[in-house]
Amino acid sequence: MTNTKVSTLVAAIAFSLAPAIHAHDGGSGESPAAMPHYYVAAPLAGGVVTTYVTRTKADDRKGKKPLQVGIEIPAAVMNNLPSTPVAMAIDLPTSARNTPFQYMMLDWNPNGHEPAGVYDKPHFDFHFYMQDLEDVMDIKPGDCSGLNCDDYAKAMKPLPAEFAPEGYINVGSVVPYMGNHLVDPASPEFNGKLFTRTWLYGTYDGEITFYEPMITRKSLVEDGNQCSSLKLPSAYSKSGYYPTKYCTQYDERQKVYRIFVADFVYRQQPQ
Repeated sequence: MTNTKVSTLVAAIAFSLAPAIHAHDGGSGESPAAMPHYYVAAPLAGGVVTTYVTRTKADDRKGKKPLQVGIEIPAAVMNNLPSTPVAMAIDLPTSARNTPFQYMMLDWNPNGHEPAGVYDKPHFDFHFYMQDLEDVMDIKPGDCSGLNCDDYAKAMKPLPAEFAPEGYINVGSVVPYMGNHLVDPASPEFNGKLFTRTWLYGTYDGEITFYEPMITRKSLVEDGNQCSSLKLPSAYSKSGYYPTKYCTQYDERQKVYRIFVADFVYRQQPQ
């Protein structure tokens, strides 16, 4: 791809994502700072969604290896989702502690969000957060692309090259109470195809702060059993088990949808 085409694509993505700065806050009309915060299970659509971890049975010197870290959504909930947006934070079980993830921030967007024609389908945003929730809630709105100007400077701070995921770029998609979103310009939705599912990385103050699959309800219901490999950095700032894939799965027996990260590999921080 020529430099001109790359520049044009980056500009188009930046323009299309910029209006979304208020779309990820849940849109409930309440301050995201008052977002409901639950432990492991949370009420949704007359049912309960539950975060979970599965691990190997045997310990190694790094502890039990995680197999899956994710969330279960009952089919009854999936079939009764509200017509208004929902945002909530749900803690992960303590058995996730040898991964970087602390909690999930779940957003249900019944009308999607900007940009029109790209992410305006009913979909979920599943944020696997590494950053303390209190620090996330301190990323305030303001006059610099929608953020407080000091927070904007931190949100736009680049990752060290070795910690930057392969192929992902900063297009200034900053959001209050979240931070920045790095995008993959090779994703199908930026190349003439419909958005069904995609993967973003969240950053703030020069660090990756969350992993985010965005998945349409239609894709979960109609094509629920699939996995995708992640584009990864070459190094990690903190030691721990990190996923290399994300997956969705429908369990016919239990009548639940699972959205999870998997295929964990232990990464050692640079000495």
